[in-house]
Amino acid sequence: MTHCPHPRYFTEREEAIEKKETKFKVDYVDEIENAKDLRIDLRRAQDMIAMMKREHAEEIAEARGNKFVRPARTKPMTLAYWDIRGLAQPIRLLLEYVGEPYEDKRYVQGPGPGFDKSCWTQVKDSILGPEYPFPNLPYLQDGDTVVTQSNAIVRYIAREHHLLGNTKEQCRRVDVMLEEAMDFRNRTVTMAYGRLGLGYAKEIHNYTQTLHQNLTKYSKFLGAWDWFAGESISCVDFVMFELLDQNSLMVKGCLSEYTNLEAFVARVAGLSAIAKFIQKTEALPCNNKHSYTSINGIC
Repeated sequence: MTHCPHPRYFTEREEAIEKKETKFKVDYVDEIENAKDLRIDLRRAQDMIAMMKREHAEEIAEARGNKFVRPARTKPMTLAYWDIRGLAQPIRLLLEYVGEPYEDKRYVQGPGPGFDKSCWTQVKDSILGPEYPFPNLPYLQDGDTVVTQSNAIVRYIAREHHLLGNTKEQCRRVDVMLEEAMDFRNRTVTMAYGRLGLGYAKEIHNYTQTLHQNLTKYSKFLGAWDWFAGESISCVDFVMFELLDQNSLMVKGCLSEYTNLEAFVARVAGLSAIAKFIQKTEALPCNNKHSYTSINGIC
């Protein structure tokens, strides 16, 4: 008959193991912390190298004596939206950053006082095919694939180019900020189109107070990181960059109290692909022609 040890034996063994683990952590606390720092530094270096490779793919290929060849597509993607920044600008920035060729198809709203939108409404139900149930702007066409809803488009592109976060924690941060950014976007648009109760001129003070409350939260979330995901650049950085920039035009100096947000905006604008895009592209209004910000030349 096999002898079974008393349960106290296992308890004593667990306690002994725990004591050894505690002593090891105390004796080697510096070495453990250094190892953590080294792992963080390594991940940062790897992310930086990957980002530089994406930005300078053509230069790297040329330096190696190779011809740079982009991933094969039968034809470029088509991104369609109004001829404004709006919901499409973060998508344009993302496509520029990853170096994805695309057709930037723009619909033009008519002038006031009618502000005619028939250029879109007349084709809305047919342009994406009779079977597609959600025709909307913006839309993305990638071959036979159609994607609508701006965050869905952002995720579609980011998924292909590994810009949704490299770790579970980064993915969490990206998901959180994409949804926060949509709330931010909705507040911005409501103000820009003068839809608040008393109108733009009378509501701007209250809007500014709410803006600062939320900028404080975004600043806290970003913290000392370079990017909203943490160590790595991700798709949400282009969404937040655009919103922060638009609000800087609507509320002058709104970022001056938030040095990390100011530095973040400068960091994104300084990315090689983004700097080239901003330089070569004509300045678009943030919102459509019937918005208060467009009518009054604010942004």
